[in-house]
Amino acid sequence: MVLELIMDLECKKNIYINFFIQKKLTLPQIKKLLFTKFILFMKNLFKLLSVVIILSVTSIGCQKYDDGPFFSFLPKKDRLANEWEIEKIIQNGSDVTSYYSTDNLSIEYKKDGTYKTTYILLGQPLTETGDWEFDSKKENLITTPDGSSSETKFKILKLMNKELWLEKEDGSNVTETHYVPK
Repeated sequence: MVLELIMDLECKKNIYINFFIQKKLTLPQIKKLLFTKFILFMKNLFKLLSVVIILSVTSIGCQKYDDGPFFSFLPKKDRLANEWEIEKIIQNGSDVTSYYSTDNLSIEYKKDGTYKTTYILLGQPLTETGDWEFDSKKENLITTPDGSSSETKFKILKLMNKELWLEKEDGSNVTETHYVPK
């Protein structure tokens, strides 16, 4: 590899020497030409490094959700569109999953902006349907049941195609619910 690099540099050196001889350039002209090429190379390098630095700084500061993902090719709507079941419920910092019958609840968010919640309460299967949307900054998920004008707002903590973490504040109670695909 090193030998090939040296041979390549030697070849380029011979090309430049032949070019200088053919053009009958003087030593000051050669120095000026090489200096101009060097300046052009440095300008391009500076532009490239500037773009890399700007992209690095802005992408670090643009992570939408505290718990990720850092970067995703899937749009948020596509990541949310899935049938989810509860994995964990945390209320005011304490894991309260065992207090709930989480096996009997699933939520399906569809790409068309509708949702369907299915659960069993006192042995009776119940279903709630409605519409969902993101707020303007896509930091919150807002659901509105069919036939109702009341909205429920969930802060999105994590939105990945295999994980969904939502937080709901109800007075002094903060409930964080972790979902996984069903």
